[in-house]
Amino acid sequence: MAVACAVAPPLAALGPLNWLNATVLILATATTAAFATGAWASTRTARHLPAGSAVARSRFIARASAALYTTAAVSTAVIALPAVVLAPCT
Repeated sequence: MAVACAVAPPLAALGPLNWLNATVLILATATTAAFATGAWASTRTARHLPAGSAVARSRFIARASAALYTTAAVSTAVIALPAVVLAPCT
């Protein structure tokens, strides 16, 4: 953001509705979608593993991965929310 503000600052009159915030939101949305897809795939894998101690480790890894991907998706979305209400370069 600092480099973009130094090179080509958006118009202050636009407030938070400018090209810089739009870029941040698009990138955050793409990243959140990628993390959500990873969480979905990990959850699906954990559900399709058969019961038994032979695959208990694989099931644990799939469930832990799903939890971590979900946490990453939520965190990315929460961190990107200020781009909706705050004007950059002020």
